[in-house]
Amino acid sequence: MSICCQLTLQRPRFDLEVDLTLPGSGVTIIFGRSGCGKTSLLRSIAGLETAAVGEVTVCGQSWQSAGQKLGVHQRPLGYVFQEASLLPHLSVQQHLLFGYRRLSRDQRRIEADEVIALMGLEALLSQYPPALSGGQRQRVAIASALLTSPRLLLMDEPMAALDQTSKAEILPYIAALKVRLGLPVIYVTHSTEEALRLGDHLVVMDQGRVVAEGALPEVIQSGRLPGLGDEGVLNLLLAQPGRSDLAIAGLFPVSLAGQTLWLTQQQMADYRMIPKEPLRLQIPAKGLVLSRTEQADPSVLNQLQTRLVSLQPDPDPAFCRAELALSPLADNPVLIARLPCVLANQLQLTPGCSVRVFISQIRLLG
Repeated sequence: MSICCQLTLQRPRFDLEVDLTLPGSGVTIIFGRSGCGKTSLLRSIAGLETAAVGEVTVCGQSWQSAGQKLGVHQRPLGYVFQEASLLPHLSVQQHLLFGYRRLSRDQRRIEADEVIALMGLEALLSQYPPALSGGQRQRVAIASALLTSPRLLLMDEPMAALDQTSKAEILPYIAALKVRLGLPVIYVTHSTEEALRLGDHLVVMDQGRVVAEGALPEVIQSGRLPGLGDEGVLNLLLAQPGRSDLAIAGLFPVSLAGQTLWLTQQQMADYRMIPKEPLRLQIPAKGLVLSRTEQADPSVLNQLQTRLVSLQPDPDPAFCRAELALSPLADNPVLIARLPCVLANQLQLTPGCSVRVFISQIRLLG
C-alpha cells in the first residue's frame, strides 16, 4: 500500500506542484528550507488547503480526485502542529480521551493504554498543561492525535518550538511510533538531525517542487540533502545491536551485514534502545580511509571488508567517490567514501576489487 499525491496549489507568490508516491509505512520526511512548500504540501494532503487541486490516495482510499474531495473531518488522519494547542482547564487524561471517546469500539484501532505507555504519559495524566514542559505538551498532542485512530499521521515541524533538551526528550518517542503502531507518518522538518534520526523515506523540496526523493540512506549519500555543511556526503547505516555479554573494555559490538563494529558504552548509554528498531550509524564519507589489503590493522578499531561497486565523479574534480558494497555479491552500494583521484589511481581501484575500509568516526544517532 502507498500514499499517492498529485497536487497543485497556486498562490500570488508561490506555486506548489508535486507528484509523489510514498511508502504506506514508516516515516517519510518532507525536508527543505523555510518557504519551500513543505507545510503547504502537508496541509493540502490534510484537506486544509481548499484551493489545492489534484488527487490524494492513502493506502487504497481516495481522499481527493477530480470527482470528489473529502473534507478534513472525513479524512482519517491525525495532525500534529508546531506548537501543542492544549486547553489549560483540561487534564492530560481529559485531552487524551476527548477524541478517543467519540469513536465507536469498532473504529478504535489504537487503544488508550497502549498510547499512554508508548508516549510515557502514565505519571502525567492528572497534570494540567500549564504545569507541563514543552516536550511533555507535545507528547500529549501526539498521543491525542494517535487516539483518533488515524490511517495517516501528519506532523508539521513538531519540535520547532522546543529547546534542545526537550527535543532530545521527545525524539525517541516519535521514533518508536512506526515500530509499535505500524502507522505511516509524514513528517515536515528543516532539521538535518531530525531527518537522519527519524526518516525512512526522504523528499527534498525547493520552491514548491520536489528536487530529490527516495530511501533516506540513498538520498543523503547522493549529497542532495541541504544543510550538511562541511560534512558533505554522509553514510547512514542500519545495524543491529550485538550481544551485551560480548562487550569488552568499555566497547559494545554492533552487527552490520555479518561484520562487527564497536561503539563505546557511553554512546550506548546515551541511546534509548527501541525494540526491533535498528541502530542508525552516521559515518562521514570524507572520514574513511581505503586500503587494498584484506588484512585487519589492529591499530584501527572499526574496519569493514567491502567490494568496490563503482567510482563516481565528485563536484570537486580533484576528488572521486568510491561506492562500496558490504556483501561480495551485492550490487547496491551501502557505503560511500570520498577520496582524492590521485589516491584512487595509486590504489588501482577498479570495480569488483576488494577494499578494506578504516573508519575514524561513527556517530550513533539518537
